[in-house]
Amino acid sequence: MSTPIPDSSSTPTPLSREDRHACAVCADWLATGSVWSGLAMASLIGFFVVGGLASAFDGLKCMPCLLIAIAALALVERVLAVRVAFDAKLFKRLAQHDGMALAGLDQGLQAVMSVPASKAGRPVAARIRGAQRLYRYQVAASLLLMALVLSLVAFVHLL
Repeated sequence: MSTPIPDSSSTPTPLSREDRHACAVCADWLATGSVWSGLAMASLIGFFVVGGLASAFDGLKCMPCLLIAIAALALVERVLAVRVAFDAKLFKRLAQHDGMALAGLDQGLQAVMSVPASKAGRPVAARIRGAQRLYRYQVAASLLLMALVLSLVAFVHLL
């Protein structure tokens, strides 16, 4: 059973000052996700540039699973990075606009992003917890990707 979309014709309840402050802090924190993503991508690019493609792939004939895992994890990390960056922008917008209400944001997310109606009406604290969870997943994916790349580099240099 779906939750009805709130009526935008009624007067929206703006966020409290405390909620806007929490949104601002969350936006700034989520913005650091680009640092983790940059480190992960730099380690991946560094392997291929500095590690030398020819010697790496000659030695990796017995390690295709590691390459597949790295490629899959890089894709997952990128998707998470995009979601975290999007959430950072949404929280920044919520923090900066006195009159912005969650009902309007929910309507926009449902119309443009096909966000389920069941997610509408959540309080700011629940939204921040969800964004924190995404951020932790992104950081974990970035760290795991860097660890896999370092494992690959170590393996290639041991051959």
